[in-house]
Amino acid sequence: DQVVSGNSNDVSNYQNKGLDNYVWSDGSATQERSTVATSNSEKTFSQLVNDDFAKSFKDSSQTHTLVMFYMERGMYDSNMKVEFTINPLPSGLSLSKSLDVTDVNDGLVSAVQEAEDDSFSFKIQTKESGSEGSFENVDNLGYTLTKGNKDSELQTAQDSVISGVGAKSYAHSFINTISEDNAFTSGTSFEITELTENTGTVFEYDYNNTTWTVYDKDANNSIIASSANSDMNNLVAKFDFPDTGDFIKYDYGVNFTNKPKVGSVSVTKQWENGETAPADGEYSFKILVDLDGEENDDYNYLPYELDYTLAGDTKSTDADGNFTLKIGDTVTFAGIPVGASYKIVESIPENANYTSDQMDNTVTDTINNSAASVTFTNSFNTKELDKVIYIEAGREDG
Repeated sequence: DQVVSGNSNDVSNYQNKGLDNYVWSDGSATQERSTVATSNSEKTFSQLVNDDFAKSFKDSSQTHTLVMFYMERGMYDSNMKVEFTINPLPSGLSLSKSLDVTDVNDGLVSAVQEAEDDSFSFKIQTKESGSEGSFENVDNLGYTLTKGNKDSELQTAQDSVISGVGAKSYAHSFINTISEDNAFTSGTSFEITELTENTGTVFEYDYNNTTWTVYDKDANNSIIASSANSDMNNLVAKFDFPDTGDFIKYDYGVNFTNKPKVGSVSVTKQWENGETAPADGEYSFKILVDLDGEENDDYNYLPYELDYTLAGDTKSTDADGNFTLKIGDTVTFAGIPVGASYKIVESIPENANYTSDQMDNTVTDTINNSAASVTFTNSFNTKELDKVIYIEAGREDG
């Protein structure tokens, strides 16, 4: 095997030199390099030329033209058999989730996104572009999850279902787990469905308002398809990798957006009817929220710096959930996810001369789709004395 300097037009000059391999070093015509190999001889480009040239084949932005020559030897020896190890360019696909938290209380936004960082599942089905057949599951589908800047180990889809996608994690690098080739190439049609049952989400969602977008990551994230321009179910993203040839690649992102259902609770402060309430008194309260509303150790009742409205003004609790009310005040805490539980506690000093009508000065309940309201009514302490008072007739005091 030899590397030969010369021009590709000079191939006849080497027909009788007993050389098996030719590499044209002048870069003539449209080729960068050319080689002629026999059936009993194999060489890689890195063996024939420098490493930088070999690495250029990994750069999909470059175009390489392969020009091949073979010699007429007569009869059956003139036949040529070629086997390629060049694979079609891999096409990328990423699958992500966003939460529309515009209706969520500002003090809960970060916690809601953190809670749903990996709770959503999707089913990917494909078929050949232009085919009249039905969409089918993708066999042996593997993928990687990225959360923050950390990649997971290879995940394997069960029944073509991708799990673990969330507000802070996304799926990508889809491969065939058997061949380890890229799972998707040009000429593929997709249906990606968001699953709504048994997915392990913490909150409830209004799936009627779910939206999706498919965007081209290689073209400044230009929109390829979206639920706004689709006649499909808004939970099903449908799009194609066009069939433009094996050596055209695509890099699309698919993003689904969900909006959590939210509710509200209003808190009112009153004094017992018939009693004269203390003038200009302020009364201390604390509100705690358990995000999943379940009796477990996942979240529990925690304080958040929640926004609330009082007489049209927007205010916030402190970081410990504390706020104050005067007699007759009503505050409303909006944007608490449906299914979350709340605990509201009135802080009454030990030496106070009044008490609350709520047991242990506390109200606990769960947020639902309707507005909830709670009233704390105070009254002065009274005692029943088991005594008999005798009055002596005709006696004057002293």
